[in-house]
Amino acid sequence: MNPQAQTIAPALLTIHGAVIYSGLARSRLYLEIKAGRLDARKAGRRTLITRPSLDALLDALPKANCLPDVR
Repeated sequence: MNPQAQTIAPALLTIHGAVIYSGLARSRLYLEIKAGRLDARKAGRRTLITRPSLDALLDALPKANCLPDVR
């Protein structure tokens, strides 16, 4: 493989790919689709999630404030 070849990120992710990419549970992804917060398409029986909508959902998650104090 050419070391200078660019990797192209897919525009659509399968549910399994979205779980790996986001770290969210499969059931959470389906809940977000049902609630309209995640844009999904159907290709036959496969459910595909648009990457921009998944990125927007991840960006909208609240920041974690549970880091321990280091002294």
